[in-house]
Amino acid sequence: MKKVLLALTLLAIPLALKAQPLIHSHTKQQIYVLHGYAADIHDHWFMDLKQSIENKNTQVDLIAFPDSQHPDAKKWQETLDQAIGNIDEHTYFVAHSLGTITLLHFLQRHQIKKVGGIILVSGFSNPIPDFPDLEKYILANQINPSAFPHASQTYMLISDNDSIVPKAYSLALAKTLNIPYRILPNAGHFLGSDGYMQFPQLVELMQQMLKHKKSSP
Repeated sequence: MKKVLLALTLLAIPLALKAQPLIHSHTKQQIYVLHGYAADIHDHWFMDLKQSIENKNTQVDLIAFPDSQHPDAKKWQETLDQAIGNIDEHTYFVAHSLGTITLLHFLQRHQIKKVGGIILVSGFSNPIPDFPDLEKYILANQINPSAFPHASQTYMLISDNDSIVPKAYSLALAKTLNIPYRILPNAGHFLGSDGYMQFPQLVELMQQMLKHKKSSP
């Protein structure tokens, strides 16, 4: 009888081991990319960023906002609500121009406390005199900088000759949020027409963020 019980026990061990979840399974990194005013996911450097970063461990989703020539604050927020899933320390964001305040407002609205990293490109939060039609949108997406919990995971890239978002506006937002920034020479507004069909500095920065997360305990 003891021999029979021993045999049954030995047979059960492989089945029990097979049923156990993989303790060291890899968590996939998720990156969301937000375009700005009068753009879509095929413009500028967005698609190149996806192709440069995406692999079996990292997914890059380019979020397409409706009617970007006439942005509607409510509809753009609803687009994010539908496109973005669970947000945690493995979730990263890249936002350009009008997409920056759109993203920041979304994070504040959902009271997101933890992200993997955020890169803002030509960010701003104040109405721009040359674009009065965007003032309503900008004012609808204001944030409370004192409640911004992601300063240590956020970085901004700024151009020294941005003809759309003045450098002073981007600097003001970076300083208000207390985030580090880098000023790139002669980058314009980081558009394809400025020579930015590729954005190697951004790709490198995102790779550093991902690598840092992998090496963290």
